[in-house]
Amino acid sequence: VLAYDTITDSWDDISELPTSSHVTTSAVNWNGSIVIPSGEIRPGVRTPRIWQADAALRRSDIDSTPVSADGDVTHWDRLPDLPYSQGLTDPFVGVHENILIIAGGTSLDKRDGKTERVWHDDIWILAKNSEGTYTWIDRFRLDKPRANGAAVSTDQGVVCIGGNDATQTFSDGIILSWNKDTQTLNISNLPNLPRPCTNTSAALISSELTNTIYVAGGQSGPGPETTMHNF
Repeated sequence: VLAYDTITDSWDDISELPTSSHVTTSAVNWNGSIVIPSGEIRPGVRTPRIWQADAALRRSDIDSTPVSADGDVTHWDRLPDLPYSQGLTDPFVGVHENILIIAGGTSLDKRDGKTERVWHDDIWILAKNSEGTYTWIDRFRLDKPRANGAAVSTDQGVVCIGGNDATQTFSDGIILSWNKDTQTLNISNLPNLPRPCTNTSAALISSELTNTIYVAGGQSGPGPETTMHNF
C-alpha cells in the first residue's frame, strides 16, 4: 500500500495487503477507512473478500491514531464477503449516505465445462447499523450489465460513468443514490459523454467555486487502438 503525502510531496510504502494483491478493482474511502472490495487475486481467480484498513495511516504527530513502530497500518479488518461467491472484477464502487455500493462488474463462471466471462447488472449494498452490524442488500439492478467504467462518490450519490459489456462500449452515465428513509436505491440518468468511454478514470473537485467531475483517458472500444486522450 502506497500513500502520497500532500504536505511533504512524497510517497511512502506504508503497508502490505493481508492476502494476495487485489487487482482490477477500486479502493474507496468509507467513513475514514480504506475499503478494497473483491477483485482478482491471481490470473482467472476472483475473490469475494472485502478488506478495510484505517485511513489515518501515518504522521502520529498530527493524528492520534495508533501506528506500528514502522508507521504501517496497525491491522486490516475483513468485512462480510460479497454475496456473490465467485467474486468480481472492475465493478463500480462508491459510498453514499454511509453505505458501500458495488454495482456491475465481471466474473469468470464455469458453464457446460467452459469458463466464460459474465457481465453483471447486480447492485450490492453493504450497510452498517448503529450497533456495528453489517448487512448486505441485493434487491436492486442496473439498467444493463456493465463494468470497466469510472465511479465517483458525491453528496448526491455514486456517479457511474461509461463502461462496457461483452459487445459494446457505453457513453451514458447514471447516479446511484441511497434513500435512508425509505431504504431504497434511486437510479437516475446523467447526460451522455461526448463519445463512448471505458477503462477510464474520473475524479471530483468540489469547492465553493466548483463541483466538477473530470474524466481522463480511456478507450472508445475494446482494442488498444481505441485509446483516447480525452480530459
